[in-house]
Amino acid sequence: MKNKIPLFLLLAGAADACTGLMLLFAPAWTLKLMMVADLPPDTAYIRFIGAFVFSFGTSYLRPFLHPPGPARAEAVVNVLAMTSWVRVCIATFSTVAIFTGVLHQSWISVPLFDATLAVTQLLMLRALRRTNG
Repeated sequence: MKNKIPLFLLLAGAADACTGLMLLFAPAWTLKLMMVADLPPDTAYIRFIGAFVFSFGTSYLRPFLHPPGPARAEAVVNVLAMTSWVRVCIATFSTVAIFTGVLHQSWISVPLFDATLAVTQLLMLRALRRTNG
């Protein structure tokens, strides 16, 4: 599992960074791609969310600022721990918002994606902790 983590970080980071940029520069088009039915008339808030999603995605690249070794390994653990917590929070909020009618059900891809990645990351963290004692 340990050798797959760098690829996971790159893919997860790229997915969010690209989505964030798309929400920032083409919000209506991006929401249509996501099959979100309730497009807001004012996209300023969606663009703001895009900036957050972009910054969140690029945070996955933080470990690669370190050369291979203990500093990178520590950064990997920190990134996985922090981003899994954010993903749990987003998945929980958006699921509750969908079930209470605050968000349209077409937003379901957000909690599904975030919950899937959160669980994957928590499993990675558990495996890393078992490996490293």
